[in-house]
Amino acid sequence: MTELGAYYALGKCGRFVPVRLKTHTDIASGLRAVCEQNGIKYGAIDGIGNVRQLTYQLLVPDSRAKHGVRLDEPQVIPGPLELLNLKGVIFQSEKGETLIHLHGIFS
Repeated sequence: MTELGAYYALGKCGRFVPVRLKTHTDIASGLRAVCEQNGIKYGAIDGIGNVRQLTYQLLVPDSRAKHGVRLDEPQVIPGPLELLNLKGVIFQSEKGETLIHLHGIFS
C-alpha cells in the first residue's frame, strides 16, 4: 500500500497588490501594466468582477505548429458577463518580457 502524504516547503508572500481596473481596460494588459509599474516579475492572480465583453482563444490541433497545436481565431461574446472566478500567473519570457496567463469562469 502506498503511504499517503505530501512534500512541501514553507515560504512567504512578498507583496499583495489589490487592483481595480478602470472601465474599458483589457484585463490582461491592465494587469501587465500594473506588474511592470511595480516591478512584479512573478506572482499569482485571483479575481472576480464583471466584463462588458469576453474575447477568448482556444488551442486547436495543427500538425505544422511547433508543439502540434496553435491558438484559434479570437472568439467574442458580448456582455455584460459576470466574472465568477479568475486565476492566473505572472511570469517572465526568455527575453525578460512580463507575461500574464489567465483562466476564467464567466456567467
